[in-house]
Amino acid sequence: MSNPKIPDFFAIKWFQPRFHSLLIKQWETDEYFVFDEASGDTHLLNESAFTILELLAQTPLNIEQIIEKLGITDQAEQAEILLSLPPHIQNLAQIGLIEASHAIT
Repeated sequence: MSNPKIPDFFAIKWFQPRFHSLLIKQWETDEYFVFDEASGDTHLLNESAFTILELLAQTPLNIEQIIEKLGITDQAEQAEILLSLPPHIQNLAQIGLIEASHAIT
């Protein structure tokens, strides 16, 4: 019996399907309150998480594509972002603000 292939986390495309229905209020300079009308939940996001949320509202992206959209070209900075992105993605998915797309690259 063969196991179905589990997609590589870095290949999964993530997206935000209902950005238009989120109520967003910026607090201070780098925090955002996000009220999700669909779930009734309110979330506090830092600037990095909110930037990711905005990008994923535009089009489904995998982690490499998110780094490209952020415009990070320095290899050391890319390596740092590569380590910090997965926890942000996992957290946003866990609280229901983003979803995995069925499209994998």
